[in-house]
Amino acid sequence: MKVTVFGRANNLPKEKIEAYILLSKAFHYYTKRVIKQKRGLSADEIVRAVGSYAVHEYGMLATTVLKELSLNYAKDIGAVVHELLSINWLGLDPGDEISDFSAPALEKKYQKFLDGKFSILIQ
Repeated sequence: MKVTVFGRANNLPKEKIEAYILLSKAFHYYTKRVIKQKRGLSADEIVRAVGSYAVHEYGMLATTVLKELSLNYAKDIGAVVHELLSINWLGLDPGDEISDFSAPALEKKYQKFLDGKFSILIQ
């Protein structure tokens, strides 16, 4: 799944605003500082972006912050991406599916990250 930013958010549910802000900052951080190019991101890269940014910004509190934002599973990140897609803040490449966030291997990596194994998602 590749997600491309092309618009502005305007009708986000209030309970998701903080998660939206974190994802927005994570996209920017990951494309600018980690992969050093603007392009669409796969579901795996989005989850990596969230983990990398959270550790960069919050250090050892990264997993606490993600859990407070109800980002307990990779599919929770996918749900926020889906909301951003629904308001046209993000774009989906042909053939990509929001279900890519439910892939067992990706979920396993994210759970290891939440258990404190930060290096699993950080490049």
